Amino acid sequence: MNCPYLFVLAGGLNQLPNSATHNSLEELQEKNLSNGFCLRIHRCPQDWQSNIKTLVELGDAAEGYNPLTDKNCSLLCCDAIIPNFQPNKHCLGIYKNNCDLWELIDGISLTMIENETCWFYPTENGTYLSWHSQLRLKTKPGQLAEPHLLEMNEHYSRSKLHLLWSLMADEKEMTPVGITYRDLRIDWDLVSCKPETFSTWSSFRVDDMAPIPLEVISKISTTRKIITSGVASK
Repeated sequence: MNCPYLFVLAGGLNQLPNSATHNSLEELQEKNLSNGFCLRIHRCPQDWQSNIKTLVELGDAAEGYNPLTDKNCSLLCCDAIIPNFQPNKHCLGIYKNNCDLWELIDGISLTMIENETCWFYPTENGTYLSWHSQLRLKTKPGQLAEPHLLEMNEHYSRSKLHLLWSLMADEKEMTPVGITYRDLRIDWDLVSCKPETFSTWSSFRVDDMAPIPLEVISKISTTRKIITSGVASK
C-alpha cells in the first residue's frame, strides 16, 4: 500500500498551496527544513576506566565512530539523524493525492499538535559516551514508514497527529524529534546531508537508584573532520 499522504513543513500556513505537484512540494520542503543533527550513543563496558578527553586526544573518538570497538561489551545503542523541527516556526501541511496533483487537506502549526514523549537516552543503568554533530540537510516531504498498517477505509484525522519529544543523551531539555500519524512514524528521506565542523563528545552515567539519575561526567568539543552515515535509525 502506497502512503496516501505527503507531510510538508512550511514557515507559515500561508506558504501551503491548496494544490501542487510533487516536485513543488519537494521544493517547499527543502526551503523550510535545512538543518538537523546526528546523535550516536555508545554503552561503555562496566570496568571501563578511561575518559572521553583521553579518547579524543588519542584520536580514538574521531568522526563519531565507536571509540571502544576493541572493548568487550561495548554497544552502539543509538545512531540517529534528527531533522531540526521548530514548533514556533514550522507548520505542517497534509496533502492527499488527486490524479497528478496533491490537494491540501489540512494545515496546522506544530505548536497545535498534541505532544508525546519518547526516549532516545538510555534507560538501563550504566556509563555511556555520546557524540552530537549539527548537520546541514535537505529532506523530501514526509511519508508514513508503514502505510500498510492504516485501515483500508482510512479517513484523515488531525487528532491522530503527535509531535514527539525526547531527552537526548545527557541533555536536560526535551527536544522535538519526530512526528507520527496514528502512531505510525513519518519518515523524512534525505536529499543531502553535510556535517558541520564542530562536534561534541560527552560521557554520562545513568543510575536509577542515585539521587541524580542522570549524571554528566565530562564533555569535550572537537573540530575534527566528521562523517555521517546517511539516514540512521535508533
